[in-house]
Amino acid sequence: MRSYQESLKAYRDNQNTMDYAVATAKAAAKKERDVEIAKRLKQRGLTINAIAEITDLTREEIEKIK
Repeated sequence: MRSYQESLKAYRDNQNTMDYAVATAKAAAKKERDVEIAKRLKQRGLTINAIAEITDLTREEIEKIK
């Protein structure tokens, strides 16, 4: 029984690590996509407030985009 419990704990630890890695990767990909969208919107002359509302980026993040 002890071996089973240890195995189950290892499995759950591995699963949690994998879930965290996937969630982190998705968040990074979304952020990258938002920056690309903000860049295009900025080039088209939209205001920083409008871009922030559309992309959920901060004003500071948008102002840094070139």
